[in-house]
Amino acid sequence: DDYKMEGFFQDYSAGVVANGNHAPTMTIKGCDYSHISNGFGNNCGSVLLGQFSSEHVTVTGVSGHDLHDNCVYCSSGYDWTISNVTSKDNNGNSVQTRGPRMTVTNVTGVGILTDYVVDMTGFGLGADADGADADGYSLVCSNISAYDCKGAVNVGPNTGYYPRDIVVSNVVAFDSVATGETSPVEILAFASVSLSNITV
Repeated sequence: DDYKMEGFFQDYSAGVVANGNHAPTMTIKGCDYSHISNGFGNNCGSVLLGQFSSEHVTVTGVSGHDLHDNCVYCSSGYDWTISNVTSKDNNGNSVQTRGPRMTVTNVTGVGILTDYVVDMTGFGLGADADGADADGYSLVCSNISAYDCKGAVNVGPNTGYYPRDIVVSNVVAFDSVATGETSPVEILAFASVSLSNITV
């Protein structure tokens, strides 16, 4: 618990991992109460990959160019705060999260034609007796800029878990609707959605 990781860098991939993508710059697994800042990756996999339900994680100041996957990717977690992320010309989202109580702010994506700048997905940690915790609740996304991307923000379900309590605000998307997409901001949620200040 209580880790601090600052200033990590990868220029070109260290190798190809099992799924065919290049190796991430940093991977954390089960690192609760962690603070991660000032990371950069160029022509590699993700800059940061979080796995195995790391909880209470703060990520700030991460950027990547020509990535083969998401720039910052939380594959499962709880209570992450991700801010100040920039990525360009990568084959993945600038930020992707799976889990409840996720906050993503100040993210810019340029030339991301295959994915959204921010993709937030409902992902349960196990339901209470009344099922209250089964969905990816409390997802906040604000201050997002997309230029020439597939889209700016996507919030939706994952393996049957539908998110609720969604707040999306201050989104700017220019030339960011790729072929076949209907909107640069797409929300598929269970309940309670607030949208404000969306510019396309």
